[in-house]
Order: sequence, then structure tokens, then C-alpha cells
Amino acid sequence: MKKYIGLSGILILLLTVAACGEATSSRTITYYGLFPVSVSGKWGFIDKEGKAVIQPRFEHAYAFSATGFAAVVVGGRCGYVDRLGKVAITPQFDTCSSFGENGLAPVAMGGKWGWIDQLGKIAISPQFEKVVAFHEGFAGVQQDGKWGFVDKTGKFSVDPAFDYVAEYNQGLAAVEFAGKWSYVDQGGKFSIKQQFERASDFSPNGLAQVMAGGKYGYIDRSGEFAIQPHYDLLDRYSGDLAAVQIGRKFGFVDKIGRLAIAAKFDDAEQFQEGLAAVQIGEKSGYVDRTGMCVIKLQFDGGKAGPFDGAGLAVASLDGKLGYIDRKGKFVIKPQFDTAEKFSDDEIAQVNVDGKFGYIDRQGKYIWNLQN
Repeated sequence: MKKYIGLSGILILLLTVAACGEATSSRTITYYGLFPVSVSGKWGFIDKEGKAVIQPRFEHAYAFSATGFAAVVVGGRCGYVDRLGKVAITPQFDTCSSFGENGLAPVAMGGKWGWIDQLGKIAISPQFEKVVAFHEGFAGVQQDGKWGFVDKTGKFSVDPAFDYVAEYNQGLAAVEFAGKWSYVDQGGKFSIKQQFERASDFSPNGLAQVMAGGKYGYIDRSGEFAIQPHYDLLDRYSGDLAAVQIGRKFGFVDKIGRLAIAAKFDDAEQFQEGLAAVQIGEKSGYVDRTGMCVIKLQFDGGKAGPFDGAGLAVASLDGKLGYIDRKGKFVIKPQFDTAEKFSDDEIAQVNVDGKFGYIDRQGKYIWNLQN
């Protein structure tokens, strides 16, 4: 379990675009059918057959979003192209990010952040030091060192008075002031006044992870503990189970906080597709929801990723990553330094010796390794 799991709501990530080739074994990117590639220092896009759709001509290019736009860099400035490669929004920004909720994209100009619409018009003038994405109609912004929330018009819905904020989920947002965390509603009123040492956003199951007295537990939307803070680390629920750390060992608890799988592992990850990666000593394998080891401990410790819907997972052997099936057999031999989960397009980005390419589910390159 990564040490930040259970604290995702308090990790304030500045909205810059993630560069291609920074894949990890568990990371998944949605490409929407077009994949950024680099040729002789210029970037363009290919389709899933490896055919060039947008010829390389940009200093950098990033993945398309669901809106049909991709951020590109020309002359050191960031703008957007459509799926035909036509410039939709002239490169003019210091930095820009993907279009998201409300059809707005965060952009930076003169060291300040704001938002544009899909016509490239300024929707919220650049005036903020840092921003987080819109969610449930509101975005966290930092102004004069303090955080608050704005609506889609840029009007403050919650004045900047906090040291940090998380995004809204289930109508509530975690906010930090003077080292303690509480929750506010969309009007800025404290809906949960208890003060926690750490706090995450609320999950769809209506629970949020918090730290109290140096231990983690779950609260409900009323602020009452649904699961008492007894754990050294606590993951999000996947179905009816969540990974927990008790002392130096990891196990899994059910929805009422009862230990369902004994804490006997040196590490444990979330269940996905019915299996969870676990580690004992220097080796990783997989258990099912009963705790039975269904794929023996054989992979490099801490480098066994979650299974996707098609039954493949990234795993490492002798320092190289490949792809295994649900029986633990390598169907794509370990050969990569980094490897993504397969996208919905059935394509994954891989990296060898600093060069990246794309493979299909048979391990065949649709785009050979390039710098």
C-alpha cells in the first residue's frame, strides 16, 4: 500500500499536464484512440494501428481528453489541437491542462492560473497562485497564500481562508487550517466540525478516511466514526474490503471494520477484478477475497500491479516488467523498465532504457521504442 493511500483528498496537485513516458506499473491513461509519439524531437499522434494521424510537428503533445482536444506546445507556448491536428486554440499560455468538468481547462499566464472555455475564451481570469480541478461544480483555488473555492463563473463560493483544500465529493470538501482538518459544505459552512490530523474526500460509499490520535479510521457524512481509528494505514474500500496496516503487517477489513483477512503481509494493495497484490518478504503474489493465495509469491516485491478487466496485470521479475494473466503466467515476457496498464483502446505505453513505445495485448509494438 502506497503511504499516501487514504490521504488522496489532501494531496493538492497543481494542474499541469503529465508528460508522456512517465508510466508506472499501475498507471492507466485514457487516450481516446490517439496516442502521442515523438519523432526526431517533434511530437504528433498515431492511431491504435500505429498509423500517423497527426504528423509530428509539436515541441510536445499530450493525451486527448474526452472533449476531443489535446494540449500541445509550439514556440514554448501551450495551446490545443483537435483530432484532425487543426489548431483549435492558439498556443499562447505558459502552461495548460486538459478540459474537464464544465467544459473548462486550467491555463496559466504570467504566473497566474485561470480557466478557458472550448473556444479559447477566458472564462475565469488568471488570478490564482494554484488551482485544483472542478468537481461537483466547484474548484479549489489559492489566492494570497490561502485556499478557497470558486464556481464556474469564478465567483468565490467559499472565501480563501484555509491552508489547503480537497475537492468536493458527496457535497463535502476537506479543508485544513492551522494543522487540523474539517469538512465544509458547498456554501462554506462547517458540516463536520471535528478536527482531524488528516482527512480524505468522501467516497461513493459515503465514507471518508481520517486520522485521529495518530491512527486511521472512517467517518460517515455526519462525522461519526463508522470504523474506529485503530489502523496505522487505511486504504479505500474496493467492494466490501479495504487494506489496512496494523503495526508492521497488512491485512483487509470488511465494511464494519472486522478483520476479514489476517494482517500477515508486508504490504497489500486494493482488490481489483477480485484479486489483490500482496507482499511477503521480497516477493509479491495475489490473494482472492477469502485470503487464499491464488498466484504464488514469485514477483519482485512491491511491483505487482492490479488486474484489468481483460485479465492482465503488470508484474516484475528480476527487475523487468511484463504482463501476467490471472494464473500468474507471463503472457508478455518481462522486458520493460516501466509499463502502463492497458487502456480502453487495448494499448499500453512501455519504456526501455529511456525510450518509450506502445504495445498491443499480444505484446506486439504498434509504435517502436523512440526517445
